[in-house]
Amino acid sequence: MQNIYKRLSVKKAPAVILSIFFLFALIIAACCLERTYALQIQGTTNVDDSMYIQLESLAKSPVQEQETEQKMNNKIFENANNSEFLVSDSFSVETLKVLDHKTGTVFNQPLEEYTLCVTLAEMPQSFDAQALMAQAVAIRTFVARNVKLGSKHKNADVCTDYRCCQSYKHIENIDFDISKATEAVNATKGIIAIYNDEPILAAYHSSSVGYTKSSKSVWGGDVPYLVPVLAVESRDVTGKKTVVAEDNVLRTLSKYGINNNFTFQASTDGLCSGVKSDTVFLTPAELKRAFSLYSDTFDVTYSDNTYTFTSYGYGHGVGMSQYGADALAKQGYDFYQILKYYYTGIEFDFVN
Repeated sequence: MQNIYKRLSVKKAPAVILSIFFLFALIIAACCLERTYALQIQGTTNVDDSMYIQLESLAKSPVQEQETEQKMNNKIFENANNSEFLVSDSFSVETLKVLDHKTGTVFNQPLEEYTLCVTLAEMPQSFDAQALMAQAVAIRTFVARNVKLGSKHKNADVCTDYRCCQSYKHIENIDFDISKATEAVNATKGIIAIYNDEPILAAYHSSSVGYTKSSKSVWGGDVPYLVPVLAVESRDVTGKKTVVAEDNVLRTLSKYGINNNFTFQASTDGLCSGVKSDTVFLTPAELKRAFSLYSDTFDVTYSDNTYTFTSYGYGHGVGMSQYGADALAKQGYDFYQILKYYYTGIEFDFVN
C-alpha cells in the first residue's frame, strides 16, 4: 500500500516538474526522513499548522499535577467533600419518564437505573472504573438538566435514541456481566456536574485527536465550560477505516465539480488537508460528509484501485472524550479530575 496524496491527471507531467520532484526526493533522503509522500504533493502546510504535531511536542501532561487518591466507594456522602462540591438548592430527580424511540411508548424509570442502562450502552465495560464513573456522572447530569430546564419531548424527560438524547440498553436484553458499570453508577450515586448552580450540558463523544472542540465551533452556541482542551488519547487508538473503490471516489468528487485532475493534499504529519483541482477545493470537513467518514481528521492511502480513508477521532468532538477519559483514568486520575478537565470551571452537586 502506498501513500497516495497524488495527482490523477489525463496529461503527463512536464519533464521540468519531474526533475524538481526527483531533486526534492533526494533532499528528503539526504535528511534521513522516513516519511514517504506521493508524487506532486501540493500546498503542504507548515509544521505548526498540524494540531497533532503540536500535541506531540508538549512534554507536560495537560492535566496539572494534583492529588490522585482514588475516591471510588459505594457510599454517596463519602464521595462528597467541601473542596469538591458546591451544595446549592438541590432538586429531586427520583423517577424519569423515558420515551422508547422504537416503540413510541413512555415508561417510568428510577434515575440510577436509567443511568446504568445508558452507561452500558455508551461506554465499553473494558474501560477503567474511573472512566466509567465519569461517564455515569455525565449521563446523570445530562438528564438532570433536561428535568430542571425542560426536555425537547412533550411527554418525556429523555428518549432512548442516541441521535437525540443518549444511547440506551434495556436491562432485560443484556447478556454480559454488568457488575463493573453497576459499581461505577453506585459509587457516583446522585452526583451531577454544575456550572452557575445549573446542571451542565454534559456533551461527550467517542474520541478526539489534537484538541476537543468548542460548542461554538460545532453548534454555534458559546458555552463557557465547553471549550477546547488537548486530547490525551493516542491518535492510533482512534483510527477507523473507510474503504472506497476508485470509481466511487471519482464519481463522488465529480458531484462537486472535480474531474480527473485533482490532488489530495497533506500536512506534514500525513493528515489530509483537503483535495484540490484546478478550480475547486474541498476541505476535510466537506470530504468527511462526501464519503461519510468518521471524522474530518484523516489520512488517505491508495492500493489496487481502492482508496482507504483512516479517520482519527469519532463524534462531534465537544466535551468529554470517552477514550480520553479512559486514558486519563489509566494515568491515575479520578472521575472528578477527568470531568473537571473536559468541562472547564465546573463544580459538583447532588440530585436527591
